[in-house]
Amino acid sequence: MNETVANADRVTAQMRQYLAQMQPWVRLMSVLTFLAAALTGIIGVFVALVGTIAGIATRDTSGSGIGVLGGVLFGWLYILLGAVYIPPGVFLHRTASAIKRMKAGDPTTALEDALKNQKSFWRFVGILSLVGIAIAILVMIAGIIAAILVPILERQA
Repeated sequence: MNETVANADRVTAQMRQYLAQMQPWVRLMSVLTFLAAALTGIIGVFVALVGTIAGIATRDTSGSGIGVLGGVLFGWLYILLGAVYIPPGVFLHRTASAIKRMKAGDPTTALEDALKNQKSFWRFVGILSLVGIAIAILVMIAGIIAAILVPILERQA
């Protein structure tokens, strides 16, 4: 029984090698994730500004403020999408940092941290995937309903 517990705490050379080979790729993906968040956020600000300016410019001719509202809403949607990239980037960054600590001589605690952050990363990505699938299904249903109702409503008008 004691031997099993002692072996459970052991980090093998092969485990260290795999993690060392994984670390630069995890770091690269964390940097790319942060860049994607920043670029998406910048695009969101740009879309909101352009939509606002275009909406203000056309409000005098159309009489509605929908252009302003649409530009701002689409801009905030992009900013929200950019914010969604931040947690996975943090989890990947923490994983890469834990692997670096493991290589520096803290094998057990660092390995636990790396695995904990990988678990959190994959849980977040899994939940996000399920949410994306649900939204896609709802959009498809809304599209089908719209395709059925638009001709009916056009005939009545």
